[in-house]
Amino acid sequence: MTNVQCAQCNNSPNCNSDSFFKHQMFCWEKDVNEWEAKKGNRVCEKETCFVGVEEMGLVQGCGKCSDVQNLTKCNNCSTFLCNNETILPKPIKCFHLNPHFQSYKMREKKCDYVFQSCYIARDVFGR
Repeated sequence: MTNVQCAQCNNSPNCNSDSFFKHQMFCWEKDVNEWEAKKGNRVCEKETCFVGVEEMGLVQGCGKCSDVQNLTKCNNCSTFLCNNETILPKPIKCFHLNPHFQSYKMREKKCDYVFQSCYIARDVFGR
């Protein structure tokens, strides 16, 4: 049962109510080698979530950016499932030109978060 969220309480009778569950902190969780983020199935005791960019892609989880090494463009947040990529600075856009098909058309392309620069290359014939 990996897709079940669980919050444990033991401080009063009948504490396992919907209102108790709604006030618990859950974060999106994703390692760099996973394709998609999953809703955290455990309460985030640190009360803070993070989303950041590692060399190979997005990383999301419970804790602060400073708890994880090698993250760039990282942001912390502290509301329910708040650590999605929309709280990161927008990724750069680069012009994209395909010389084999409609070489006269240039369009803007949104790059992945791991890229921080664009490039332009031409062969000796100026193509």
